[in-house]
Amino acid sequence: MNIKWYNSRFDMYLDFPKNGVGLECGVGKGINSAQLVMTAKPKVLHLVDKWELYHMSLFAISSENELWELNEPTYEEYIERLFAKEIAEKKVVPHKKDVFEFLAGIPDNFFDWAYVDDRHTYQHVKKELYEIIRVVKPNGIVAGHDFRILRQGWGLGPVAAVLEHVQEGSLEILGLSQEEWPSFMCKVKK
Repeated sequence: MNIKWYNSRFDMYLDFPKNGVGLECGVGKGINSAQLVMTAKPKVLHLVDKWELYHMSLFAISSENELWELNEPTYEEYIERLFAKEIAEKKVVPHKKDVFEFLAGIPDNFFDWAYVDDRHTYQHVKKELYEIIRVVKPNGIVAGHDFRILRQGWGLGPVAAVLEHVQEGSLEILGLSQEEWPSFMCKVKK
């Protein structure tokens, strides 16, 4: 097994399957979502977040690299503005839901790839990966952010959960980004 090393998660997205159906769990204000749209080039990208714990900053950069002054009181409204064209074309579909509530309504093998960046506790990530593996096609991609140990935060969190899935044989690590807050990329093995 050769693990590919990426300079950043954005470089990693170049190796995602193009023109597929993608999923991002944990969207925040959509900075990563915009990168996924531009780099991974999905046919459709589903964005799942409860958008209830976030506070807007005063400025953000649009997918066209424009500096926007934000007047939207919530991230959800900001996402609707950021992706207005893509939402109208049904290329981006926001879902204001708990990730487990959303995944419960998705059939097996629906997505070509998924990117996870919501809660980082071990229990949450482990359970979430079981559901994501179910809804991603065989040999599809499961990737995620914050693949690091944070002693004063989530502890082993995503690292332990991903490695346990690798040990169980449901995931194979394909790549890691070399950033302070690294991302992982795995292939689903079914």
